[in-house]
Amino acid sequence: MAGERKDIRLRLAALLRERLEGEGWEVFHYSAAAVPETGQYITIRTGPTSYDFWSEQFEIDELTMILTCVTAPLTQALDSEIEDIHDDMIDEVRAQLYRAFCDGAGGQFLRSAAYPTGPSYLHPAGCSVASDRGASVMQNSGTGQKMLATEFTINTPLFQDVEGEGD
Repeated sequence: MAGERKDIRLRLAALLRERLEGEGWEVFHYSAAAVPETGQYITIRTGPTSYDFWSEQFEIDELTMILTCVTAPLTQALDSEIEDIHDDMIDEVRAQLYRAFCDGAGGQFLRSAAYPTGPSYLHPAGCSVASDRGASVMQNSGTGQKMLATEFTINTPLFQDVEGEGD
């Protein structure tokens, strides 16, 4: 499963870099300690995993990915204008995530120029954006800088054929 976790992070990062090109976003496929102190960026990290054995042959593990989208450092009090700008930026990220997960014709989800075919281990139902946390003030653990951000929770069901494992 460790290989799939890294592969999904890399695929999401490549896809978001491609789809948000020219929008000013930097995308990191890990939870970065050395992130920019200014500007907008996205970090991708793995969250909890749930395990479900459907039969003696198949297992579906649901891996949770967490995308933190930082739109700006907070150098002043949060007001409606700043929050409106944040919401517009986050709506674009949400739209690109939706397109990325719904453009999976034939189960080919998470495709980009860097990854022209979808992952074989992803369940045919594909990924889904389960929720977002809305606008919130977060603190960068490396710099202590307060930032305006939103976190997306993405469910990625992994389909595994477990028959014959351990033989």
